[in-house]
Amino acid sequence: NLLSKEVTIFNYSESSPRPDSSGRNICYKVAKIKAGGLPRFSVGKKSVAHAVEDFVARAVSRPKPEIDLDPGKCQDFTAHYWLRGPDPAAVVAFLSPDKLRLIANSRLEGIVATNANYLVYFEFGSLITEQDFDSFIAAVEKIIGMIL
Repeated sequence: NLLSKEVTIFNYSESSPRPDSSGRNICYKVAKIKAGGLPRFSVGKKSVAHAVEDFVARAVSRPKPEIDLDPGKCQDFTAHYWLRGPDPAAVVAFLSPDKLRLIANSRLEGIVATNANYLVYFEFGSLITEQDFDSFIAAVEKIIGMIL
């Protein structure tokens, strides 16, 4: 339990989709936090990979996955993070400008994703040493405090 929430923390790895990866796995540190009634959304840092993914989505006429936010109300967030979800109104109602400001100021390294029962946070890397666990747990506590 972290901040009165039931949390499961674990390592996860999957095979790289790249054919030249020589069988290497991509490793993630994952926290699965039980939290009912959340709207579905995901949020993460903007990157070159994110920009390419959005460009390809537009090129093949897939619906725009991003949720548009008023940059005047959350300029730091919109400058550094993307936000996706199937119900923009529910997500914007849940992620108040204060929560978005906290996320922007926290400089999250990973991705937050939710469904109706869980909030999941994951980052690249593996939990091996005690220090790895301690720093990841601290990051998860910060996310719980910011979002839940």
